[in-house]
Amino acid sequence: MKPGPDAAGAAGSAGAALAALPAPLAGWAAELLGAVPAAERLATCEHCAMCDMNARADTPALPQRVLFDPTTRCCTYRPFLPNYLAGAILSDPAVSEHGRTTLLERMAQGDATPLGVRVDAAYQLLYDHARAPAFGRAVALRCPHQLPSGGCGIWQHRPAVCATWYCKHERGAVGDRQWKSLNRVFGTAEQALALWCLQALDWPALAQCDAQADLTRDVLDAATLDRWRDTARDEPSWGPWLGREAEFYIACDEKARTLAWADVQALGGASLAAWAGHARQASQAHADTALPAQLRAGRFEVLGAAAGQLWLSTYSAFDPLEVSPDVLALVARCDGRSTEVIVDEHEAATGQRPMRTLLRALLDHGVLEPG
Repeated sequence: MKPGPDAAGAAGSAGAALAALPAPLAGWAAELLGAVPAAERLATCEHCAMCDMNARADTPALPQRVLFDPTTRCCTYRPFLPNYLAGAILSDPAVSEHGRTTLLERMAQGDATPLGVRVDAAYQLLYDHARAPAFGRAVALRCPHQLPSGGCGIWQHRPAVCATWYCKHERGAVGDRQWKSLNRVFGTAEQALALWCLQALDWPALAQCDAQADLTRDVLDAATLDRWRDTARDEPSWGPWLGREAEFYIACDEKARTLAWADVQALGGASLAAWAGHARQASQAHADTALPAQLRAGRFEVLGAAAGQLWLSTYSAFDPLEVSPDVLALVARCDGRSTEVIVDEHEAATGQRPMRTLLRALLDHGVLEPG
């Protein structure tokens, strides 16, 4: 989840971490799942949970723990902005001036395409090679829309990849799967809707095909490397809209606002329907807190120890789990047998009966798995 707006933004920083999905994603989620999923409360954007400057006094400073740079936070990613979202950013008076200005700068630097504002090939190459070691730390990867205060300048209209990403999840891997599935379904929907906008604005079929090819162009020419727009190269793609890209994006936004989720899903066809089904299954799994009949040990790594506690890395390096050493003895008993038998055996051996909440947390993070 990208950092929320600062005090001058549309939503105050105090409520940023609990902000709902942006439009139209909130409406899509409500129609797809029956409700908008709650934001992850552990991923506090107003006081970044991944920065040591906000660490609790009782949180150990383990050298193995991953921390973000306070100046970048998780905004070390440059998102693709579908044409209709670019139009919403340009036309919405609630969007920060920084958000609009940086979007116009990307367009002037050659990132504007009929389907949306692309990620330039030079940045994408750098990001693909940097990724894990640099994410959350490298200023060179910083999103241009990030506010100087650390918030997001396009928060109200951030795309799916930003709106569905969280550094931490209350239900660990279960929450991670839910949000990743929503990212896939919403990302697929964004692509389908962006193409439909061209059709709704009467683009010729060949021009639509050219626009799709233009979006994925990865040639590292002088214009791409030096960040200037080659209008001669762009003219075939834009046709009569060349020089009126902002106006076109705003027109796309006006068209997209007329569609409900059912309309968008129809545009996405079988691929979007498949991802939508996967998202519903992940959402149902997230709502299910029952314990399985059998338990077995999962995969995890012990990061270190502090103050008598162990820190385990499971589904994500960003979200370690703090447990007592006794938990490892419990996990060692989980070999596929009945959950009740394992619990009774552990109680007989240690005098402590594992709480249901502990078992559920270990399952959610992947320390334990259904047997």
